[in-house]
Amino acid sequence: MLSASVERVGNTSVVHCVGQIVVGEGLSALRDTVLCELDKHTIFLDLSRVDRIDAGGLGLLVFLHTSVNGLGTALKLLSPSAQVTEVLKLTKLDSVFTLYPAGYRFRVAALGGRALRSLRLTPSCPEDSGITQVDHPQRVQRGDIRVGLAAKA
Repeated sequence: MLSASVERVGNTSVVHCVGQIVVGEGLSALRDTVLCELDKHTIFLDLSRVDRIDAGGLGLLVFLHTSVNGLGTALKLLSPSAQVTEVLKLTKLDSVFTLYPAGYRFRVAALGGRALRSLRLTPSCPEDSGITQVDHPQRVQRGDIRVGLAAKA
């Protein structure tokens, strides 16, 4: 079973995946979720809580990488679990994807001393996929947000 949530900040989306990326309905839902984020400059797939990936999951990652990059969006893998990292190395796909290893976390910082408001939930995309998307309120202007990766302290 695979569940995912989307966090959006400015031109960046982070798709947080939990469970197994294996053949089944979860692959279709993950594909649809990532493709809904094509208007973003960068999409991070947070794989820190994925405990298993099979050939179907690898095929989906390659498909997403090709599709997303072809449309001018970057797809990056964030903190893949030990099991996922091992499979990526065995298949040499670690040389295809931009990987941010375990120990990195997604960080959003507001500039000018303004704090970000709490996250709010928005309707899922696509409908009935069971995937929750998280969006930051529009009160913080785009120019006031810096998105980056930082090593855990």
